[in-house]
Amino acid sequence: MIYLRQCVQHLMTHVMETSKGRIHENGSLLSISSIHGYVRVWKAFFNWCYQEELLEKNPVTRLTLPKSTKRVIPTFTSEHIEKMLASCDLNTDMGFRDYVILLLLLDTGIRLSEISNLRVNDVYDTLLTAISNANPRTRARDTSPAAPHHKSSANVQVRPEPPA
Repeated sequence: MIYLRQCVQHLMTHVMETSKGRIHENGSLLSISSIHGYVRVWKAFFNWCYQEELLEKNPVTRLTLPKSTKRVIPTFTSEHIEKMLASCDLNTDMGFRDYVILLLLLDTGIRLSEISNLRVNDVYDTLLTAISNANPRTRARDTSPAAPHHKSSANVQVRPEPPA
């Protein structure tokens, strides 16, 4: 067990080589997620060995995954949001469209690919149904308490589709 912990410490503190013997471009350490991958493989292997009675004692019983630091993603300030919304010219179709897209992004956290797939029928008074391009499962998103402006904005944006 002590050797596995030492191995995890080694992975966390030493620059590793690639499979072809080269050092990573930036000479950096392995990421925590890479180390988690190694530990998960070791745990699966030793658990299998123990279940098959190849080992009398399971050496990974108390081996834990190293803690990763919480990465805080910087968010927009109120001033940033005001500037973005103010940059949209609501007197033009494109400016109004951009304004509605910004509101959708800010209020729901919807992805850009989901916005491009939205149709008027997907927008309800309190619910937005979005389908992702990457994973075509339906994801229902709650909208903010001020949700009705999305429905009316989407209706204004509708243009008749050209005949096929």
